[in-house]
Amino acid sequence: MNLFAFIPVSLLLCLAVYLSINRPLWLLGGYLVLVPLCPPLPAGPIELSMLDLLAIPTIIRIIYNLSRSGFEIRGGIVKGMFLIVAAAVLSYISFSFQTQILSAGLMFRVIRLIEMFLPVILACQTLREYPTHKIIRLFLIGSGLTAAVAVFMFMNGISLRESQTFIEDGFEIFRAGGTHGDSGSLGSFMGVSVLVAIWTLLYYNRHDLAKWAFISGGLSGLALLMTLSRGGLVLAALGTLILLIPLLKQPSKLIKVAFVSVLLVVAGSFVAVKYMNHDLIAMAASEFGQRVTGLSELSSDFETVSSHRTIHWEQGLNLYKGSALAWPFGLGYKSLKLHYDALPDNNFNQALFEMGIFGLCALLILIGSGMRDGIIQYRFNRHFGILILALWIALISNMVSADVLTYWHNVPAIFILLIAVGMKAQRMPHSGRYALQG
Repeated sequence: MNLFAFIPVSLLLCLAVYLSINRPLWLLGGYLVLVPLCPPLPAGPIELSMLDLLAIPTIIRIIYNLSRSGFEIRGGIVKGMFLIVAAAVLSYISFSFQTQILSAGLMFRVIRLIEMFLPVILACQTLREYPTHKIIRLFLIGSGLTAAVAVFMFMNGISLRESQTFIEDGFEIFRAGGTHGDSGSLGSFMGVSVLVAIWTLLYYNRHDLAKWAFISGGLSGLALLMTLSRGGLVLAALGTLILLIPLLKQPSKLIKVAFVSVLLVVAGSFVAVKYMNHDLIAMAASEFGQRVTGLSELSSDFETVSSHRTIHWEQGLNLYKGSALAWPFGLGYKSLKLHYDALPDNNFNQALFEMGIFGLCALLILIGSGMRDGIIQYRFNRHFGILILALWIALISNMVSADVLTYWHNVPAIFILLIAVGMKAQRMPHSGRYALQG
């Protein structure tokens, strides 16, 4: 790392350490805004990300909190993530035994997974002290800024990765990946952002959040279009359907929702046509339309529509079945892509093949805990409960076509939000009852 990069990084670390002790909400704000927004920077042979820079101050704050309250793992999400991290560590040991290789690349991915777990612990420790609307606002700001940068990069032909293109009218065009450098990761985050913005307008239109929801939702919807991510679109659409279920008994509100949705689409289209490169947007819209309508052929031509995912799934399955040691602990976290040149492109396959039966069980426990939190919350606060359920069901739909929990740009912000809206109902000590908190 040269001197010009070392000085600002050192100053940022010093500031982060100070904030970790005195301003934990600011530290969580870094995960909500800076982690999804900032691209990784080259630092010698590796890339340094905001997730890496925030890890040390987050550890300091977690230890500080533990020194005051004692060690205790609270919350189903924390326990589920802990099991996934444990499965990843065991899978790395399994990989080393199977291949007799100590892979620095795989070890770095395990460390990054641990770094994604740190803000989950910190959120569970500290979010009871802060109003939920502040976390929602920070999430909307972070997703809106990320979307705005992605749109700018797409309109100017800027891409961080030499991959993921589409052909339209004889032109090869990069799909929008923004600062994530990956259209799948960005598309997934934009889908979640659209979903959260819609929920805010429907159920939590207070504390001056409506304007942030309009801006963030509109920009995220446009960026989602430019990613051509069908997984992100299905995520947003399915989650929105879940959000609308409680409104079936309120037809007048459903009509209002439909009117506002049409108004947003018309306004967004007008802005896109008047102020942006119309031809480029039209090309992206045309290609996206073809990809979406192609989903109707999923049952008749799954191989083509799924972008040949079954080839990689079969390859991963054969590798997994071929090693007895892989059955309990897996082939090695992220080893399919980095070592065996195969792509999981499915969170459940990724968990089983790379982390074994233990890893798959950990993933199912995490999902089950999240859904359980949503059901419990729905009993006490339907507005928060329906968001938790919508997010988890939407994420599960995306897990079928992508290993979503490896999107390190996205996981911290999404899980901090889930913890924030899920903390209103907590089990009372020494009792089977639940009470509203904060």
